[in-house]
Amino acid sequence: MKAIENQSIELKVKTLLDFCDVVDITIQDFFYLGEKYNKEDKNFLELFANLSAENKAVIIDLMKKLK
Repeated sequence: MKAIENQSIELKVKTLLDFCDVVDITIQDFFYLGEKYNKEDKNFLELFANLSAENKAVIIDLMKKLK
């Protein structure tokens, strides 16, 4: 990983796509969540996306209070 971060090797797109297949995530998940990716977060985001604006505000308020 350090070699990639230090730009001493190039990562091919096919290799990245293969990696995502192996770990069972979409390429969108890889770039959106990066190293913090986990399926619980993805599930939460999907559920949250389906809420009404009013319910989203309630959840955000609750999360701020629990912080």
